[in-house]
Amino acid sequence: MESKNKNLNPLFDKINGKSVSLKNIQFDDEIEVITVRDNWLNIRNTTIDKTYWLKWKDGNKLLIYLNLLM
Repeated sequence: MESKNKNLNPLFDKINGKSVSLKNIQFDDEIEVITVRDNWLNIRNTTIDKTYWLKWKDGNKLLIYLNLLM
């Protein structure tokens, strides 16, 4: 899961908080969604053991790319 536009929709330390820069994040990292709160996801990246928030939608507009493994 990643933002479609990292400049306009970066990772945050909390909902509408400060943006965080996690340079070690890779597109194939394993993640776990901890909480869904309206337009926001609280995510734990289990690969690098970091937790952050990501705005995943704005109304009906999807702001992220989803890569699902089955």
